[in-house]
Amino acid sequence: MSHSALLTHPRSQTSIGEVMRSGVISIPQDASLRRVADAMATHRIHAVLVMGRDGAGPIGWVTGRSLLERAARDPELTFARDAIDEPPAFISPGASVASAVEQLLAGGTTHLIVSIRPQDPPEGVVTALDIVALLFDGR
Repeated sequence: MSHSALLTHPRSQTSIGEVMRSGVISIPQDASLRRVADAMATHRIHAVLVMGRDGAGPIGWVTGRSLLERAARDPELTFARDAIDEPPAFISPGASVASAVEQLLAGGTTHLIVSIRPQDPPEGVVTALDIVALLFDGR
């Protein structure tokens, strides 16, 4: 399916609020990589949102790929902030799937934080896999 075909797909106007996963698994920036790995394993997810100090909001995602790249390091002495490999990107729950596709295809991110405004607490997350499931499987 081409990029333009994705944007004209019948489900491309579905709202992000209908597709998103409610809630976001997050961790403080100074949490150990062991805690990050434990959170991923416990929740069976591929990324954890790293939060800044004192309510600074999201500072990025640590993905499974980042953990693999750092596997030889001591997981107790390496911090979540040092393993961030994806910047935070935001989308409104009222935005369309087509908007999410545009953001995801622009590169650099596979996870979009769903919130009305970036400074608001995250309502949920939508990933490239969520969009793929909707467009190709009809979920």
